[in-house]
Amino acid sequence: MYWYYANNGQPVGPVPGMDLLRLVAMNKVDAGTLVWHEALSGWQPMGTAFAAAFGGAEAGVPQVSGLPLPREWKDLVVQQVREGDLTDAPRLIEYGGFGERWVALLIDGAVLAIPELGVRLLVKALMGAPALSVSQAWEDRISIFGEGRWQRLLALFSAGFCLHALYSIILVTLYGATLGKMAVGLKIVAENGSKISAARATGRYFAEYVSYLTLCIGHLMVIFDDQKRALHDHICSTRVIKNL
Repeated sequence: MYWYYANNGQPVGPVPGMDLLRLVAMNKVDAGTLVWHEALSGWQPMGTAFAAAFGGAEAGVPQVSGLPLPREWKDLVVQQVREGDLTDAPRLIEYGGFGERWVALLIDGAVLAIPELGVRLLVKALMGAPALSVSQAWEDRISIFGEGRWQRLLALFSAGFCLHALYSIILVTLYGATLGKMAVGLKIVAENGSKISAARATGRYFAEYVSYLTLCIGHLMVIFDDQKRALHDHICSTRVIKNL
């Protein structure tokens, strides 16, 4: 979950909830500092917002300046306190920009070029060899209603579509990014910063076609959105962040 906090009347962020604790340890914020995240209707004191977000402090769970911590943070907080790392400077989340995301798409296209060619050749072989006669080949080329033409086109399209879908969905589910996004240091996360599920990765893949069908306006939204979200990011509640 990403948070914003008020500093001299100006919002600062987004930062992960864990990094807010670093700010507390550095005396930059306290329980009374106004904070906000997408699930809140408005700005609230940090003490109140943390209690609401994490259901209050639990017995045996350490607190920082009286702020409640979720149970899953216990071991991490204790270890960081022991090592003195809790006072390290927090990291601001950086979102992937339009240029970086398009470079990632180009890299993915290059990565898939050879496997896609292999799949196409295999499908053509399974669907039958092309005609040996030049006249027959030309006739088949100019006649979109030629015998078996639509079946071949559908088979080729389906094979290519399945290859792209599996490539994207499997890698995003397992690693949070395709090879292209990994190469430019980007990662796809849910709106709270967590890893996305296979279902959401699948939905995001299909939603991306909506961004293309809008004459790529869905992709151009990245330029103007404050969190650099494309249309498919809005649809699936995802973010593309720099994998720091």
